[in-house]
Amino acid sequence: MANERTFLAWLRTGAIFVTLAITFSQFIFITRAADSVTANGEQYDLDESFKAQVAQLNRFGVVIEIMCMCLGLFSLLAGAFRFFHIQTLLIQNRFPTTRLVILCMVATAAVMISLLIVLDVKLYR
Repeated sequence: MANERTFLAWLRTGAIFVTLAITFSQFIFITRAADSVTANGEQYDLDESFKAQVAQLNRFGVVIEIMCMCLGLFSLLAGAFRFFHIQTLLIQNRFPTTRLVILCMVATAAVMISLLIVLDVKLYR
């Protein structure tokens, strides 16, 4: 049962990363469509400095979106491979551990967090 539960955890992690990718995609779509803001019934045009910040945000957002999508798909594929591999090894009374896949995902998530920090510093400097 632990093997199935672990597979479901990998599936859940993949779904979370894909959801984040979709969120960034929608955010980029909304910011590209916005040229003006309506407040209290009046329409205001956005200034050029704000548009430049939005363009920079979109560039970083696309990179993070692609990374999230790749992490989600990688998580799903790694979980499926791990499930069948562990199932085969358990029949042979062998009990392996997973290190490399987890290290790859942690490294990619660390790069993604670093990109978000750089984005935050660049936008609000």
